[in-house]
Amino acid sequence: MILKTICYNNNIFYNSALIPLPYGVGNNSPQLFNILIKNCYNNLPTKLIEGNNQYDCVHISDVAKGIAAIGNLGKNMKSYYIGHRKIKTFREVVTEIRNIINPNARLLFGEYKDSLNMDYSLANIDDLYDDTGFECTADLKSTILETANWLKEIDF
Repeated sequence: MILKTICYNNNIFYNSALIPLPYGVGNNSPQLFNILIKNCYNNLPTKLIEGNNQYDCVHISDVAKGIAAIGNLGKNMKSYYIGHRKIKTFREVVTEIRNIINPNARLLFGEYKDSLNMDYSLANIDDLYDDTGFECTADLKSTILETANWLKEIDF
């Protein structure tokens, strides 16, 4: 809010981006998807939250394209959500990823308490598309397989 106020007061163009969990080649952090992918290809069970809350993830290529769309076509003083326009549940997303890597891998939903629930109603998930025509198009299957192969190569 401070930066937005300073920009407004000085007639400087301002935008910001809200980004859900990004994934892809180059990210070797111990984030959820990397651990999930590793566990799936090693046929290890993964302990998870119950997973009925809304959840989104976005491939890094869509993040980059979304930021470019905001920079080129975004409307002044707006914050944009760079993610999918149809939000799935955590359980749906994780199950989809498991099925891509190893449909037989065990997902242990409910092992951890759901401590955080993102309220997607606080971000207009259609603004980016409405203002710039951009929407996430990266194919989950090919990008997860690409990420999994890269993680194997670096022996994550």
